[in-house]
Amino acid sequence: MTDSKLHRGLAIEEQACRYLLISRRQEEARIIARNYRWRGGEIDIVLEENRRNGAIELVFVEVRARTGDFWVSGIESVGFRKQLRLRRSIERYLARYSGRARTVRVDILAWDGKRWEEARNVGLGGCS
Repeated sequence: MTDSKLHRGLAIEEQACRYLLISRRQEEARIIARNYRWRGGEIDIVLEENRRNGAIELVFVEVRARTGDFWVSGIESVGFRKQLRLRRSIERYLARYSGRARTVRVDILAWDGKRWEEARNVGLGGCS
């Protein structure tokens, strides 16, 4: 990965963190991890959300940035292999997680160069 691509990716992830905290104000979210990496994959952002009913939910966020002309959106670009790596990374993270959350959700947050598009509670289907 080139330095400019890496810096652009980090800048997009920083913007994504700000967007998440602003858009989830009602849920009282807090980011607990960024760029959780291991040899098998990565999780871009992990946050805990205090739900309205008092429950805490652990949210794993995959950040995508696609600018220019593409056949698929950033959300659609999360293919089977990425889903599999993400699922394995989440399983590894959960094995070490000691927080209070009792439910888990996976979201995708995509930047198209103009606005954020968000898909909440996406299933990682076909990845058992």
